[in-house]
Amino acid sequence: MNTLQSGTNRNRTGDTRIFSPLLYQLSYGTLFVLRCKVRENLWKRKIKSGKIAKKCVVFSVTIANQSVLSFLLLLKALSLWANKQQNLKMGVEIERKFLLKNDGWRKLAPKGIRMAQWYLNESGNTVRVRIADQKAFLTIKSKSVGISRMEFEYEIPLADAESLKLLTQTPIVDKYRYVIPYCGHVWEVDEFLGLNEGLVTAEVEMQSEDEQVEIPDWIGEDVSDEKRYRNSNLAKHPFSTWKLSEGD
Repeated sequence: MNTLQSGTNRNRTGDTRIFSPLLYQLSYGTLFVLRCKVRENLWKRKIKSGKIAKKCVVFSVTIANQSVLSFLLLLKALSLWANKQQNLKMGVEIERKFLLKNDGWRKLAPKGIRMAQWYLNESGNTVRVRIADQKAFLTIKSKSVGISRMEFEYEIPLADAESLKLLTQTPIVDKYRYVIPYCGHVWEVDEFLGLNEGLVTAEVEMQSEDEQVEIPDWIGEDVSDEKRYRNSNLAKHPFSTWKLSEGD
């Protein structure tokens, strides 16, 4: 049985590179509403002296509420940023992708999960929307460096995910995913449907760079470095078109 080495922790949560701009925006917004709060106090003095209309009271209350909201959002962002400082590995995905030699995995696989996913951009960093088991997720992935890339995933309302279909310009990637525990690791086998029917791949994620991974006997060629097997590429260049483009 073969072994494989590589990887690091994977945690789809916030990263400084995302929350630094957020902190700036929230800080600016908070300062703005706090300045409005000062103006609000001046307005109240003018109201008492009869120099300003009552409708300004409603506006001042709205500003006060915005001030509290922005301050709470700022505290939340600071908390997330602090958590980031305690775990520098957050938001990193390191995984390997393989083709399969045979159907030996099927006897180990539980019921598959139907997934549909589409992409909101065609180049650069990847912005993906996925619906799986009646739950929807928005995922942002950076360009890969080797087999590593940053990944951030957030659950979103199902209705929002459906609406975002209007923004995609590529076909939807449809598949069944089978999650198979094997020798201390989890393998995800994707059996593609539709325009990608006939393609089956498997991925395994690492917990640390020096750990060893047992390779099942149904795993075939390592295609981690071949971009054409990435789901984002399958949306633009479906598996069913490969032979035509290669002139076979």
